[in-house]
Amino acid sequence: MINRRLAFRLAILSVLAIAAAVSPARAQQEFTKAQMVAANVAAGLGADGWDIEKLVPVPPSHVEVLESKGGLGWRLAELKFAKGSFSAEWVSPPFNLQYIDVASKEDFKLVQTPKFVGVTFNGCPPHLCDDHVGIYLHVIGQRQGFEADVDGQNVVYSQNVWDPKNRTYFAWLSDQVNSFMSAQAAAKKP
Repeated sequence: MINRRLAFRLAILSVLAIAAAVSPARAQQEFTKAQMVAANVAAGLGADGWDIEKLVPVPPSHVEVLESKGGLGWRLAELKFAKGSFSAEWVSPPFNLQYIDVASKEDFKLVQTPKFVGVTFNGCPPHLCDDHVGIYLHVIGQRQGFEADVDGQNVVYSQNVWDPKNRTYFAWLSDQVNSFMSAQAAAKKP
């Protein structure tokens, strides 16, 4: 037979176990304003004509930086946060997408899948959004970007997606392209 004291202990332990099980893990690393200023400096802070547009913290210790160059293009910098400071891990060449130059920094987003963590950036020309889009994917630690340009029913992918080790990223890009094309086709139906 369970006495009152034992029942109380069991109840407390049950509540603690349930609370631990449903307590969400921290979704992403957060940085102070001073640390984000340091991230700007590590990314170049416009030293070569590129301006910082947006910083996206990526768990557990990276920050992805979207940069633009006076309306002439976009690029990405991957920073690593360690021992209280940032260092540049990789800076992309300018994106080679026909339809992404008219994108907004709001289109730069974190992507978390069971197979990878990265950032994506996409855009379309305002007068051609019905059937044109550029999609860029950077996977943390890959030191390369994966691109897809959609022009109506024609899709052009960057050459690196055809490498067998990049199948997962090609599959993700293909899903994005197919979603875009399906949405556009549905919108055109009477």
